[in-house]
Amino acid sequence: MTNKPGEQSTSSQVAKPPPPYTASPSQPTTQPNYPIIQPYPIQQQPIYVRSGERPCTRFCRAFFVAVVIWLLSGIFIRSFLSLVHWRPHHHHRPGSYAVPSDLTLSACVTGFAWSLEPFSPTSYAAQYPPGHSFLPPSAFPYSSQRTFELPLNNQRGEGNIFLLSRGPMSSGTLDVVVDPEQKKGVASVRVTVRYFREDVRDGAKACLVEREGGVSGVGVFTPEWWYTGPGVDKQLYMEITIVLPSDSADESTPLYIKRFETDLPNTLHRLGDLAKTISFGSITLQGTNAAIQVESVRMDQGSFVTKNGGIQGTFNASTSLELKTSNAPIRVDVGLHSGGGTGDTPFEMSTSNGPIDASIHLIPSTSPSPPHYKIQAHTSNSRLNLKFPPLSLPPPFSPILSLSARTSNAPATVSLYPTYEGRFSLQTTNHGVEVHENKQGGRSKRRVVMQRPGRGAGRGRVEGFVELVGVGHEEEGGKKGGRVDVRSQNALVLLEL
Repeated sequence: MTNKPGEQSTSSQVAKPPPPYTASPSQPTTQPNYPIIQPYPIQQQPIYVRSGERPCTRFCRAFFVAVVIWLLSGIFIRSFLSLVHWRPHHHHRPGSYAVPSDLTLSACVTGFAWSLEPFSPTSYAAQYPPGHSFLPPSAFPYSSQRTFELPLNNQRGEGNIFLLSRGPMSSGTLDVVVDPEQKKGVASVRVTVRYFREDVRDGAKACLVEREGGVSGVGVFTPEWWYTGPGVDKQLYMEITIVLPSDSADESTPLYIKRFETDLPNTLHRLGDLAKTISFGSITLQGTNAAIQVESVRMDQGSFVTKNGGIQGTFNASTSLELKTSNAPIRVDVGLHSGGGTGDTPFEMSTSNGPIDASIHLIPSTSPSPPHYKIQAHTSNSRLNLKFPPLSLPPPFSPILSLSARTSNAPATVSLYPTYEGRFSLQTTNHGVEVHENKQGGRSKRRVVMQRPGRGAGRGRVEGFVELVGVGHEEEGGKKGGRVDVRSQNALVLLEL
């Protein structure tokens, strides 16, 4: 088809693109939403390497700084622990002596005043690892000693003696013996200090001490918490020996000492066979972390107390007796004398996590009124075994016994003397109770009445009474006799009549 001049074809009008779009001034031009990557030069930064200082020098400098920091930290920590440990609990600065305020010291021995003993190279510190505590005496190669004399006011020995020790290095032993060769009216106290180093020994001090009332004794003191580094060569061992005179070989007239007292922490107490020649009005032994061992002792009243150490031996008392410890056994043979009086004679034994094995002899007098013995025996997590042998006097002079025996998680056994009269009560949990009667235990006839009180008590509880037939008070049903109460938990309770 031929177009006229000046006219455009229809196809040309259709193919012509639209005019370009021009944004209004109020609308910004749209930018691309992707980064425009253009090549550009990268300039490398120079790396400077320090030269002129060798690696060994840098290591030495760092090591020196570390050592200085370590030393300063150690000094700070030691000072801090010293303040924290002592200030809230003590009134003594480190290096001082914890002397009780009521004591007067005299004739003190310290430093070069200790008398030297010959060198004894029986053993050396190298045998024991660092930090080993409570070394035996044979581990110390050197020893020094000093002897003090304490007057026993008169020939009958009516005096007062007491010993005490203070300080962390005052542990050791105490021995009390009788020597016929000992000067009459005088008790000798020999203090022996065993050591590795003389400068450590020089810190120990032994003195004559006196307190209110004119009571004299001997005190051993070591510095409070002065730390000079680890090692067994910083330890001391104190051996104290008291030698008492023997005025007579006749047991009926023993040497009488009015009062004997010790306060010796971390010290083993050992008493020899004193009952034959010595009689104490009052004796008190107090220690910790060590045992009390007694061959025999006679006293009016006595108290033997320790912790973490056993108590064993033969004890005879006429007024009162106390045996106390913890985490250790009590194995004793005890004689309780009524002394002719009608008052009570209390006797107490107590421990924990340790057994009690005791043979208790009741020794009444011929007084018209029977004596009254009050006995307590308590432990835990260990067996309890009490035995009362036959009395030496016939039934009219039989004493009144009040017994309380306790334990837990272990059996409890009580064996009474044949002429016992009174009530009894046995109780346990998760186990049974038993009563065994010995038909051949004595000449007198007995009547035993038992019952299981309470519904549901089952075999875990028994009560009853024992009386002698022909004594004259059978109708009272044991009301005027003694009382025995034995208890345990989770174990058997046994009463032997």
